Amino acid sequence: MIASKLQWPIPQGKWSELLGLIGSKLTGRGESELFDAVQAFPGQPHLLSKDPEIKAQVKRLEG
Repeated sequence: MIASKLQWPIPQGKWSELLGLIGSKLTGRGESELFDAVQAFPGQPHLLSKDPEIKAQVKRLEG
């Protein structure tokens, strides 16, 4: 549901705002690594869930 919204410019702007707000609040190494990978993602935000690197980061956090 969220991914489908992130294909549009206004939600993408809000996404960037949200990343700016939470970046400094992350304390765990795993969370920080995932955050860095999300910020470095070169594609559109709605494609994050399809990226193998992002999937691997999430799996490490879940495990």
